[in-house]
Amino acid sequence: MSKNRLHKQGSGFGHWSFTVILIIVLLWWFIGFATRDCRKNTDCQRDSYCDYRYTCQKIPVIDGGNAKDILKQNSFFYLLIGGIIGGALTYYVMRKEVESKGKEKSAEHKEVVQK
Repeated sequence: MSKNRLHKQGSGFGHWSFTVILIIVLLWWFIGFATRDCRKNTDCQRDSYCDYRYTCQKIPVIDGGNAKDILKQNSFFYLLIGGIIGGALTYYVMRKEVESKGKEKSAEHKEVVQK
């Protein structure tokens, strides 16, 4: 018996299974590519656009009443106020920690000097 197993002939199941899986993946990709409604916005009608699922969607029109609802839902102002308050609190807490560490170091320094 030979100790060299590199030249041993296998059943070939690994090669066939890889080939079958590769063919299935390529067919799946090709069918998905071929069944797209659109590939770019110009493939759709004038009042439509091509979305991320490659289907043509109507462009939404914002009228006067709808625009007011959208503006009411805008929460940028509240996020800005929350960010400012959070930043101020973080600054205050960090400043207190730095001051307390400074006082501890100065107390240690005074003890060393007195000895």
